[in-house]
Amino acid sequence: MVIARVLVWVWVGLCPMWAWGQTTVPHEFQDGEVIEAREFNDNFEALEAAIDGIPAGPKGDKGDTGATGPSGVSGWQAVTESTIITTARYANPSSGARAFCPAGKVAIGGGWEMVHQGAADNTTWVSSIKPHKNNLFIDSGQYGWEVALVANTDVVINVLVKVTAICINAL
Repeated sequence: MVIARVLVWVWVGLCPMWAWGQTTVPHEFQDGEVIEAREFNDNFEALEAAIDGIPAGPKGDKGDTGATGPSGVSGWQAVTESTIITTARYANPSSGARAFCPAGKVAIGGGWEMVHQGAADNTTWVSSIKPHKNNLFIDSGQYGWEVALVANTDVVINVLVKVTAICINAL
């Protein structure tokens, strides 16, 4: 038993040296030496090529079929709404432009676009962009996407905003 353990340890200890002996790298470095990134990368590329060159072992037996997973996402739909937002500097952020998912669907993402408004393009800031869920008693609990803006000007401006909600069937 002791001899078997010693042989195993000798074999395990020599395998890395055997593998190391089979691989060469283009650059060798000494302790404390400043090296070039190119040389360092060359060595890693040589090691990667050596590893990639190791032949694959024999193919194993086919395993048992796994359990069926969940059905996943279904009913993907993009909903886009256009809204004019009125805002000015120091005003509370606008009530927001919103796009709502149809009943039975939830928003998983979204986006927005400010349609060209001349001077407003340079004076309007986004104050928030987020998922939105309407109050159950007001709007039937629809889910959607919302963007709110605030202007960086003393002049009240109207900005046309397109908001898109990416909706899926509720799980």
